[in-house]
Amino acid sequence: MYLDRFIKSWMNEKKSLIVRMRLINQIRENGLLKNYTVEKLLLELEKIKKIEMVNEDVVVTEITKKQNDILEKLGLCA
Repeated sequence: MYLDRFIKSWMNEKKSLIVRMRLINQIRENGLLKNYTVEKLLLELEKIKKIEMVNEDVVVTEITKKQNDILEKLGLCA
């Protein structure tokens, strides 16, 4: 049982590291590393909220110029 939990935990840490390294590479390739650390970039994007209404419509909160710039440079919808 302990070994199973250890392996799952280790795999999650490995996946997190892979995602982080890929994000760092994208930030570097798109010139965002000059202005942001990974933490600052994620904190900025974390402010974007997606709200699902009762009638199942989805509304995204207002996106700032800074957030829009990040999303555009990373090639994500903005």
